[in-house]
Amino acid sequence: MYILFDIGGTKMRIAASRNGSEILDSKIVPTPKDFWEGMQTIKKISYDLIKGEKIDSAAGGIAGPLNKEKTMLVNSPNLPGWVEKPLVGELEHILASSVYIENDTAMVGLGEAIHGAGAKYSIVAYVTVSTGVGGVRIVDEHIDRSAAGFEIGHHIINFSSEAKCPSCEAGGHLEAYVSGAALEGYFEKKPYEITDPSVWEETAKILAYGLNNVAVFWSPEIIVLGGAMIVGNPAIPMDRIKYYFEETCKIFAENPVIEKASLGDVGGLYGAMEYLRQNLI
Repeated sequence: MYILFDIGGTKMRIAASRNGSEILDSKIVPTPKDFWEGMQTIKKISYDLIKGEKIDSAAGGIAGPLNKEKTMLVNSPNLPGWVEKPLVGELEHILASSVYIENDTAMVGLGEAIHGAGAKYSIVAYVTVSTGVGGVRIVDEHIDRSAAGFEIGHHIINFSSEAKCPSCEAGGHLEAYVSGAALEGYFEKKPYEITDPSVWEETAKILAYGLNNVAVFWSPEIIVLGGAMIVGNPAIPMDRIKYYFEETCKIFAENPVIEKASLGDVGGLYGAMEYLRQNLI
């Protein structure tokens, strides 16, 4: 029996898989701010899900960049109590099995590339626009290599701007313009409460500039967009994102396709299942 998990800044999802090819029961709970409480929560849910069977291995994503050994978080605005804690070591102890972790956006991107909107393509860029902005490049159904992970929300789109990134407080980052946290800061209301069409039009335009950079840096066949700012209601309009992207990205003979993510809340679990399969082969 395998355990799959997706630890986000607000919620975490935990699931079981018997054969590594399908997801069985799952449970969603609030993510504890305290690391040790989080470990006990994962332990209890995991053993409830397996109903007395043995855990062979576990894998999952967590919100934030990891150390090079991929054993712990090194930074996380939403989970400061989990930073530099022995995540893999403690999970291996409480689950009595091997454990593999990755950045949560990378896991969702892997799920979308194999089981979701990117399934027909070999080179997939996944971009999530939610509280923050993240992304990953998937090549031939594997998360592309990197020195320290992918943090596309922090690429600079306006070097002269004083607009502060909500998570790192640097100026001019993409995340400072299109993320849910940024819009909440500007308008002092939750993004789903913003009904002014001009706000969503401008956000689509700025996001398209960011996607131009994703396209020219990563040269994907498809860009899959996910996250609450894309699939929520209201959301950044896909048709306007595509319009401004085509108006901006002029260097290629054929631009990458842009599609909305299709796996919903379970994308990270599907990614964890594939990541586990790849590490156990």
